[in-house]
Amino acid sequence: MYRTLDTYNIKPARLIHWHMVEKFNKLLEEQSLLADYRECFDALSDGKFEFTASCTYRNYKKFFLAFYQAFGPFSVEVSFNEDYHPDECGYNTTVNFEVDEDGNYVFALVNILAAGESEKTSQEYEKRRTNPQPPFEPNCKKEGKIHDWHDSS
Repeated sequence: MYRTLDTYNIKPARLIHWHMVEKFNKLLEEQSLLADYRECFDALSDGKFEFTASCTYRNYKKFFLAFYQAFGPFSVEVSFNEDYHPDECGYNTTVNFEVDEDGNYVFALVNILAAGESEKTSQEYEKRRTNPQPPFEPNCKKEGKIHDWHDSS
């Protein structure tokens, strides 16, 4: 199974109140995401908006929608780093997402295949460079309404 170590850095546009956190909890429960984002609640209880999770790549868009529905406008940078990658190379995906009060979003996704520290690239690196593997999406930049974006993802 492909695993990632995921780092979230969220910047809400307004103050977060505890009643909003309760709403967020309910939204994550409804989407069956509560277990995946338990680290988020630990961070929120400490007044922080940075946390690390594992293997959330397939569900992060649902998480963004729930966060927006609970807290309103925000921006976030997420780094998905391949966990247990070969020594010669590893995938990293960075997602930048921003949504305003009206639900207008800007989404950018960039994949990087990092080579090892050797002067010569490995066979594994060349194989991955010429034949990218799932679960990564192609690099992209999109704009639109968050509810339309979520429905199409």
